[in-house]
Amino acid sequence: SSDSSAGSFQRRTPTLPNRLRSKSESYPQYVQGSLDQQYFNRELCRSRDRLLRTQSHPQPSVLCKFTKKQIFALLTLTLAEFISFCSMSVMAPFFPKEAMQKGMSTTISGFVFSFYAFVIFATSPFFGKILPVTGAKFLFMAGMFLAGGCNILFGILPEIRDYTTFAIYCFLIRALEAIGASAYSTASFIFVVEIFPENISAVLGILETAMGLGMSAGPAIGGLLYSFGGFGLPFYSLGAMMIFLIPTTWNMLPSISGAAKGTEHASFAKLFKIPSVFIIGAIIVVASNTWSYLDPTLEPHLSRLNLTSYHVGLIFLLFAALYGIFSPIWGWVADKELNHWIMMITGLVLSSVGLLMLGPTPLLKSSIGSALWMDILGLCIIGISVALTLMPTFKAILKCAEEYGLRKELSTYSIVAGAWSCMYSLGDMSGPALGGMLAEHFGFPICSTVMAALSMCTAIVATAFVTCRCSHPVEEYGDEYGYENAQMPLLSDEHRSQRSSQQNASNVPRNFSKL
Repeated sequence: SSDSSAGSFQRRTPTLPNRLRSKSESYPQYVQGSLDQQYFNRELCRSRDRLLRTQSHPQPSVLCKFTKKQIFALLTLTLAEFISFCSMSVMAPFFPKEAMQKGMSTTISGFVFSFYAFVIFATSPFFGKILPVTGAKFLFMAGMFLAGGCNILFGILPEIRDYTTFAIYCFLIRALEAIGASAYSTASFIFVVEIFPENISAVLGILETAMGLGMSAGPAIGGLLYSFGGFGLPFYSLGAMMIFLIPTTWNMLPSISGAAKGTEHASFAKLFKIPSVFIIGAIIVVASNTWSYLDPTLEPHLSRLNLTSYHVGLIFLLFAALYGIFSPIWGWVADKELNHWIMMITGLVLSSVGLLMLGPTPLLKSSIGSALWMDILGLCIIGISVALTLMPTFKAILKCAEEYGLRKELSTYSIVAGAWSCMYSLGDMSGPALGGMLAEHFGFPICSTVMAALSMCTAIVATAFVTCRCSHPVEEYGDEYGYENAQMPLLSDEHRSQRSSQQNASNVPRNFSKL
């Protein structure tokens, strides 16, 4: 009977999560068989897409519905991110002075700072490639242990008397610490994707807040501990915290591993051959450049306005605080917004406006002159707009990778994480170098104007790319049901095989009649 057949069909049909398939996984079945079968399959695909678009309902946000495991995992990742960036900036108040006593010039001391970002830029693709083999959890633990141990070793460097040996070990230990940071930061992206698949951008925004807090609180913590215990105490404290965090992390984070065969389906070459990924990578570099070029240039500029070190520190704190506050907000918006290009382009344009207000630009200086309120307002706009630009980029690359055929598996996630870290570190490395050179030779207003022009040009290129793609539509970025929502075939595998066998049986008489 029909009731019994419906009941048997329901018993034979797997549960919904087992029936979900992505475009890249289901596409080959639509281009196989005879021409009649291909036509039938294409019509079936179109009908399925129309059904999903008309019948799908927006899923409610689960930000307030995390499980206990998700909450503990988020706390662990947030604490690790905070300690990581705190250890990166903790040496800013006292290392240049200590290094100068050893005979190290200011230029070499600056290279010690920027070498950290260079090593992350160079090693992130490597860790993204090997992560499916090693597993995210092992890579995270190993990176935490290496970075924590190198922090402790860095604290005993003042015991070295010879300048050459001191300089070599500064670069060597700093490079090893950056390798550890690159390992666990790449693995942290995988935990975000696997543990919070429906709130990727929002959770990344929370981690960016922890990053901003670590960067802004690091110098204050470092100066306080240095005043109590000398050069070594800040590094001993942070290194010990990172090592003691490893057992907690082992219990809180799940084991995520992937088969090595996944690396055959995703690679950095395939990823960056996608035009959208290339443009988004340029946006990440420019946004990170906008953030980092202020490190060596803003303090000298504000000092000319007769500000004390205390007031300069408050302005830096305001800038970092706005970035940290708006990062989770823009991350939540990115999870709701389907078109991430609007957010990225708007962020670049607003960054250009804020950069023109710094100095201010010679185009405005003749009519307004140098004013502190212009600098503060410009920094506030930059802090908000850089977060707006960066928050949707990781999820946007994920969507582009899947929609261009890369499978939704661990190898794809790890390569996207490595690529994002690589692009961000490239901007973090080039920003201080380019900003310092321009400020030294042309002044801070010209430097900010050049950075504003770079942001605006990137926004124009991205706008032109989106416009050209809309005029030549492709199935690349138009899923109305998001990256997380895969597609479910209308027929089960068993019914599809029965339909195929019936069609093959009906084709046999036709073949004999042709003979």
